[in-house]
Amino acid sequence: MVLKSQTQKIDLNLLGVTLSLKSEVEGFVNFIHSFIGVLVNKNENFFHDIAVYLRSKKEFPIDSNYKQISRNLWLGDNSVILSGVDRVPGLSLKVSIDENRLYIDAFLEEKKMNSFLKLMTIRRAHKKKKILKFILLIYYLIYIPCFYYLERFRNLSLLSAGAVKYKGNGVIFSGLGGIGKTTFSLGALFLDGSKILSDNLIFHDTQKIFSLPGPIALDPNSLNTLKKIQKNLTPIINIPTHHNRMYYKIKSTLFVDNAVPKYIFWLQSGNRNTLKPLEKTTFAKHLLSINLLTNHIREYFVFAAAADLASPKNLSPHEYFEKTSALLANLDCFVLTFKPASDINAIFDNTINQVII
Repeated sequence: MVLKSQTQKIDLNLLGVTLSLKSEVEGFVNFIHSFIGVLVNKNENFFHDIAVYLRSKKEFPIDSNYKQISRNLWLGDNSVILSGVDRVPGLSLKVSIDENRLYIDAFLEEKKMNSFLKLMTIRRAHKKKKILKFILLIYYLIYIPCFYYLERFRNLSLLSAGAVKYKGNGVIFSGLGGIGKTTFSLGALFLDGSKILSDNLIFHDTQKIFSLPGPIALDPNSLNTLKKIQKNLTPIINIPTHHNRMYYKIKSTLFVDNAVPKYIFWLQSGNRNTLKPLEKTTFAKHLLSINLLTNHIREYFVFAAAADLASPKNLSPHEYFEKTSALLANLDCFVLTFKPASDINAIFDNTINQVII
């Protein structure tokens, strides 16, 4: 089986960052349309902040201008090559920075891709593998570059959290992966007048939090908990992927672009539903710990650390802590302990609605 070499192009916009992606991999651009169509920009006649080219036929050369500084990292003038990308076998990235533009030349090894594609049309399980591969490519070639650009060039900071706008205030739900950020963010839609910013990742400055639109992953338990809003969810992929989750899109009318945050909750499971204040410095440390313990955040920071070698626009851990602390300075911080499988309405009534006024 041979990959088709026809190149397809797509333009996207994430929080004002424009990205142009060209791909030689068959079906990838069409998958982007179906998976994150909300980001697709129909106006192609504009200056792009990020240019991405995914090739499968000819690998970019590592010539004498590059110096190998680790097993899978080469450094050149204003550029760096990262090979052996986690979770995507055969993917290598060449990242170049020219003033305020980011260029990414990505190579997906054809031999590994072909052996993968040979299995795709026979069984449902093989289709699942292709979907997972494309989801990971979207993360590495679209979301990660945009995250980097927003932090380095737009002075925003990434936070692993869900967020809603409720009673005119931004409300943030933070915690480790799988704790329930998505369930609480969507569960807040039970409340009159609430809107969602994001279920899993948000950006912030010292004053506002910003929506990060994208597909929402739900497992059967979460979906059962959110029965009342299921009518607002449309399946994107009808095959369970990682952690037995399926992807959905939510009605655009339920989203809001940004909010001024007032409350933040650290989610943790327990034997009963309780709410306690948490000191801001401790909360900031909790938020930083997410970066080390959450896979997709950790993978982003690996990319960012490599790209920083070729750019003067790096971001130190101290600066990140300062930005997080500045955001928390204006917030009421709480630890929300909840009993798993509890009625989501009851959790809100017994805890969150006691402090949000």
